Amino acid sequence: MNKEKKKVYNKAYYEANKEKKKDYDKSYYEANKEKKKAYHKANKEKIKAYREANKEKIKAYHKDYQEANKEKLKYYIKAYREANKEKLKAYREDNKERNKAIRKAWGEANKEKNKAIKKAWDEANKEKIKAYREDNKERSKAYYEANKEKLKVYRSNYVKNNKGLINAISSKRRADKIMATPSWANLEKIKEIYKNCPEGYHVDHIYPLRSEYVCGLHVENNLQYLTAKENLQKSNNIIDKYL
Repeated sequence: MNKEKKKVYNKAYYEANKEKKKDYDKSYYEANKEKKKAYHKANKEKIKAYREANKEKIKAYHKDYQEANKEKLKYYIKAYREANKEKLKAYREDNKERNKAIRKAWGEANKEKNKAIKKAWDEANKEKIKAYREDNKERSKAYYEANKEKLKVYRSNYVKNNKGLINAISSKRRADKIMATPSWANLEKIKEIYKNCPEGYHVDHIYPLRSEYVCGLHVENNLQYLTAKENLQKSNNIIDKYL
């Protein structure tokens, strides 16, 4: 049986025997957990040595297994999370710094991959993102009001630690703004929009001045007010784009 046929078969079998498999796995685990625990404890060094000597082989096996058992694994992960909510919550609390360091290291090592994933997701979910922003306007405003000082400190630290990047982006934005301001633009109205921006909001270009698909103009009809949180999210997209 080739890989694709096996994948289809596994999915069909799993769907037809979901509950039966669930009961079997649960009873098998309960009946053998102490035995498994004892084996691992007694053979710790042996298992470690085997894993070190067969890293690529194990990696390839796991990759093939995951490809062939996506639905099965999806179900197990969901079931495990549901059954261990408190345990997982406690683990996250106890390992905040460790998990943060792991995410940071992975992000640094996979910048281009992250960028590609985010870009693809944003493109595939434009309407979803738009709807989310509309549905959460009040929530974003409330979050900002409740976390003003926290956001202020975060922004200040980010600017302080990324001066070169911020200056490069600011220069680029200024140049884009100049290039995107037509002779017929109402500069007084534009100034008024910036001047009357409500506290906690930023002036944002509805259609970005620089985009892969369509570029907007620096005119009064292309300006809107966004909450600080929403605009920071957009700023992160701009940073990703210019990196």
